[in-house]
Amino acid sequence: MSYFNEALANLATSVAYKDAIRRMYDEGLSVEEIIKNCMYPVSEDIVNNVINEYKNSKLNHKSKFIEEYDEYGRKSFRKVN
Repeated sequence: MSYFNEALANLATSVAYKDAIRRMYDEGLSVEEIIKNCMYPVSEDIVNNVINEYKNSKLNHKSKFIEEYDEYGRKSFRKVN
């Protein structure tokens, strides 16, 4: 049951502020500007945590895949960083 509660809490917080913070960060706003532009109270720690999560997720998605063929001509893909 705790897994469901955690998932529900993550969904609620994502809807409440995470997407807005990510969008404002992408637009180039600073942490202070993001806090001022939020329509709901949000702390500097929360904004910094969301931004750091977002940066890390963007870094992890920069992996590339290369095509490889085995001795029988079958194609496969391998992830490289």
